[in-house]
Amino acid sequence: TSFAPAMAAATPIPQPLTVSVGLSPVPVSIRAAMWDDLAWREKAACHDIDTNTFFPVGLTGSSIEQTNRAKTICRSCPAQPACLEFALRTNQDHGIWGAHTEEERRALRRARRAAARRALAAERAAAERLVLPPAQGPRLDEQQSHEAIAV
Repeated sequence: TSFAPAMAAATPIPQPLTVSVGLSPVPVSIRAAMWDDLAWREKAACHDIDTNTFFPVGLTGSSIEQTNRAKTICRSCPAQPACLEFALRTNQDHGIWGAHTEEERRALRRARRAAARRALAAERAAAERLVLPPAQGPRLDEQQSHEAIAV
C-alpha cells in the first residue's frame, strides 16, 4: 500500500484574455471581457495608435507630455464616453481611458459611490416619512410604501 497522495488530473491554466487596442494585443480581465458592448473599440481614435501612448510611465517629465498627448486624442474621439464608462465599470487601474488618468477615474468612482449612498439615504428617509408609527395613524404596508416612493 502506498501512502503517496494521489495525483489529481491536470487542469488547464486559464490564459489571459487579450483585446487588440492600437497595434498590439492587450491582456484584459475577465470582468472587462464580460462588458456587454465592445463595439466602441472599433470606432476609437486610438484603434490604430501604439498602445504605449496611453500608458505613460511616471507622473513627471516626458510622462506629462505623453499624458497630455493621449488626452488630446481621447477628447476628439467619438468613443470617449463609452471608453470612460468601460474603464470605470471594469476598474481599469492604469493608463488613460476616456481622457482620464488613473487618479481622475478614482475620483469619479468615489463621486459615483457617494452619490449612490446619498440617493439611497434619501430614498430611505422618504420611505420612513411615509410610514407613520401606529399611534399617529395607519401604517403603510411594504407594497404601499414602494408605490408611494415611485410617485
